Amino acid sequence: MNTLTQATEQRKNDLVEEQECLDLLLHYKRTALAATAWECYIRGGRGALLTNGKVTEYLPWGVIKRHPGINSVTRQQLRRESKTYNPRREVLLVIPWSNRPWTVRHVVTEPDPETAFLQRVGTDGLPPLQLVQWHGQKPHRGVEVA
Repeated sequence: MNTLTQATEQRKNDLVEEQECLDLLLHYKRTALAATAWECYIRGGRGALLTNGKVTEYLPWGVIKRHPGINSVTRQQLRRESKTYNPRREVLLVIPWSNRPWTVRHVVTEPDPETAFLQRVGTDGLPPLQLVQWHGQKPHRGVEVA
């Protein structure tokens, strides 16, 4: 069990605050998320990373428009954010919540996404993208983030 999972398990009965979740994600996964975001941007264009801390899915804009799990408010926010974020400096993160609106945030990463990708490509820290299916729809890219 990784440290992020342990920290989450310890707080299982507590309401995890949005900023705390972002802080934990960025503390433990910043470089992996940045590297994954860059690879996805190169392959699929603008989009967002949907993550729960264990599994990260890349959602290009074409998938965001049709994803059955994304409500209209989140979809509108993603449309705005996906047009304005700078993929060379930022990652567009989406954190799903079961009991409240999803979090959508631009996150500036250090190292930047391209540098993170070049540092991790071909290592266990950046496994190859895998095609996965969601809700019986057409496959899209998803990857476990180490």
